[in-house]
Amino acid sequence: MFKQLMISLTLIKEKYIYLLFMLFSLLLGSLSSTNHQVPVQRDQDTVLSMSFAETTALVTFFLLLTLFYTKQYNINRYKVSEWYYTQPLSPKSLILGDLLLIILTHLLSYIYWIVFNLVNQTPEKMNMMLMVSAVSLILHSLYLLIIYRSLGQFETMYSIFYTLVILITLGFHAFIVRNDYDMNLHLSRMGGWHFYLYQLPYITFVGSIALLLGAYFLAYHQFNKRHHLA
Repeated sequence: MFKQLMISLTLIKEKYIYLLFMLFSLLLGSLSSTNHQVPVQRDQDTVLSMSFAETTALVTFFLLLTLFYTKQYNINRYKVSEWYYTQPLSPKSLILGDLLLIILTHLLSYIYWIVFNLVNQTPEKMNMMLMVSAVSLILHSLYLLIIYRSLGQFETMYSIFYTLVILITLGFHAFIVRNDYDMNLHLSRMGGWHFYLYQLPYITFVGSIALLLGAYFLAYHQFNKRHHLA
């Protein structure tokens, strides 16, 4: 399982670019927090720099979430599908390696988001992306099943679908949470809004973990059935 994880990380050749994005966005966040501490009226340049810092952080967060998709794309791009799927000692270690990569990428992306908001001095926004992470886990669970049904082929249409769903979740959940904090809308005081914005993400996250584990067992069964294994 861990050997398969290391092989997967090797195939993600873009990881160093993602690391640069992380460092750059954290630097912007630290500069933004410095502006917070200056007792002067915010001018247009300051507002733009803060907006750019948060935008860069969101892009970095998305890139980290999609490391698994990047790995699958590179398998087909470099035509190493046959080599990759014959490396593990057993089908179980193969699928567990993918499962572990999905979990680690989502954990890494959320830890990064927490660190960015601490550096940016906006700790109230740390839970802003929880719903996005939960929805992403659900979509990764479905993609895991698709992969082992199509023998590891990268599904471009599903990647587009994934991006659209994440953007919708950002627009209709994460950004509403952001506006609630930034504009003092006090939506948490309203029963329906409080459930939707601040309780539903935790319920969805628990459901996504259960779905991810279920996807593992289904993918394993699917793989064994396809290859006539016991």
